Amino acid sequence: MTTLCKRLDPTQVEADIFPAIRMLCQDIDYDVRSAMCESLVDISQSIGELGTVKLLIPEINELLQDEEVQVRNTAITVLIDICPHLSKDIISQMLSPTIWPYLDIVICEKPSFTLVTVARIIGRLGVNLAEVMDEQRKEWYVRYFIKLCKPCHILNGTVENGVAESTIVEISLDSIENKQTDVKDSIAFLCAYNFPAICYNIGSRLVLETGLLDTITLLASHHHYSVKRVLAAGIHEIAKILGNDSRLLLPTYQTLIEDSNTEVLIALIPNLSTALRSFVSPPLRDNPPR
Repeated sequence: MTTLCKRLDPTQVEADIFPAIRMLCQDIDYDVRSAMCESLVDISQSIGELGTVKLLIPEINELLQDEEVQVRNTAITVLIDICPHLSKDIISQMLSPTIWPYLDIVICEKPSFTLVTVARIIGRLGVNLAEVMDEQRKEWYVRYFIKLCKPCHILNGTVENGVAESTIVEISLDSIENKQTDVKDSIAFLCAYNFPAICYNIGSRLVLETGLLDTITLLASHHHYSVKRVLAAGIHEIAKILGNDSRLLLPTYQTLIEDSNTEVLIALIPNLSTALRSFVSPPLRDNPPR
């Protein structure tokens, strides 16, 4: 379907292909609906902004109300991922009024795979909607992220369901995608993974004013080594963004350095010199974390 759309002009897509797209978006099998929804990002690029507004956004909005969680999760991801292909006015008028209220609703849920999806896309949410985020929305964004982190916090060394830390399966992006890890641990891992992007998206001033650094302390003392390892691998980027204010990260560095799991230390050491230089540098805001 995506290949066909790339080879046809938007008029042909609307006349000949879109009826099939709509049919698949309404298929009785939720896997089919989800797969078709996922393809809409590439189709959006092929048919341009006018076609996306006229044909695709109504379908995505309908899928966002689907009875199946998997379909809704795909729909919110797609809605965010098509933003780079749309103008600021379209994002502001047609997407923002859907995205923000939807996120407000799901954050009130118990930890679930929907919140795992939100945690996975929270970094690029700030990047893709940056043009329509004023200071008030940025404050909402960072406080939302803080809420997302907090339910996941389990103090270092605790044992959940009788399983010691040493026996816990490694968390990775693939294992989360395949739903092989605990929901709370998955959310915590993705929050740690996205932490540098959050800091970049809001800037050093809001990082300090909103208390976001208190949240990094929680993640640094999480019970799962994979959460601490991914945080250790990216904390130097946070230090670069904060500049000489990165000295506020010293307690977090100390927590990570003293961690009993060598994987955490292995992730931290390669970029330690970068962090040390940041302690005496001005804040960085021009370049996103790599």
